[in-house]
Amino acid sequence: MEELRGITIYGMNIQEELVNSLLIMVVLLGLMKYASVKIKNTKPEDEPKGIVLLAELFVTSMDNFSITTVGRKYAKKFSPYFGTLVMFLAVANLIGLLGIKPPTSNYNVTLALSLITAFFINFLSFKHNGVVGYFKEWFQPLPVMLPLNIIDVVVTPISLSLRLFGNILSGTLIMMVVYTMLGYISIIFSPALAVLHGYFDIFAGLIQTYIFLMLSAIFISGSIPEEELNKK
Repeated sequence: MEELRGITIYGMNIQEELVNSLLIMVVLLGLMKYASVKIKNTKPEDEPKGIVLLAELFVTSMDNFSITTVGRKYAKKFSPYFGTLVMFLAVANLIGLLGIKPPTSNYNVTLALSLITAFFINFLSFKHNGVVGYFKEWFQPLPVMLPLNIIDVVVTPISLSLRLFGNILSGTLIMMVVYTMLGYISIIFSPALAVLHGYFDIFAGLIQTYIFLMLSAIFISGSIPEEELNKK
């Protein structure tokens, strides 16, 4: 069996996609730290520009998105999570343009992200309904629905993770097959390859980032009572 690519630490192999995800997090943390320093050094009366302007636009858009999806009361709590999802997934999905294997082409990564969303879903449901109310929901609208409701709880993060994983992995495999078939003459077909990269890496990558974000927000908002969503 071919050995998995990646790095080996104390005899344990860490897959390439997981290493790449750690590198992405380090880079994003570095950029955020740099942006934080620039923001602190910017006077309130100065017009924002460069990374300060980008940070302001990004934070504002995430705040507005959170208000629209989970309501004003929970916007400040979930805006950082939604923003982190967008940054990580966008970079992770687009990194294939650099010849680096996208972390989201590994199911461990997408499942971990989906489980975080699933945690928020169940935590909010537990918080608003209490212990009895939380488990009582499993028997709604009829007690015979218990098996289906349990399946729904389990399937939600699985379907969310498989959707992202399948789309990114399929694009990665298709490009790998194309390059393998063309071999050394791939440079001749550079324009066609650029179109394929534009679709599988850029278009599909950004679309899947948006879909994962939107579904996560919808699932989370579904665990918040309607009266809470309307509170300011």
